[in-house]
Amino acid sequence: PAFNLDSTIFFSLKGKIPRAFMRKQLARTPHWSDEVVQAIKVQYEAIPKAPTVPKPILSFMLNECNFKMEHADGSFMDHISFCHDYCAEYY
Repeated sequence: PAFNLDSTIFFSLKGKIPRAFMRKQLARTPHWSDEVVQAIKVQYEAIPKAPTVPKPILSFMLNECNFKMEHADGSFMDHISFCHDYCAEYY
């Protein structure tokens, strides 16, 4: 899809030149070679999986808690899941 500056934190930037400059800076299309993608997949598969969250706790969090909070990089549940997995790996 085409890059949309209005869906970024620069949505309020005024002027054609500043907007064009930021669009040029931000509108990048990443490219990963097949070799690099395969190497990353192999390394990712080697990471031990975090323990599962007990179903009663997960059910409580999904059905009883009000997690209607906005996060810059996903939902609050995404944040909680990341924290769970991070803690399982490093603590």
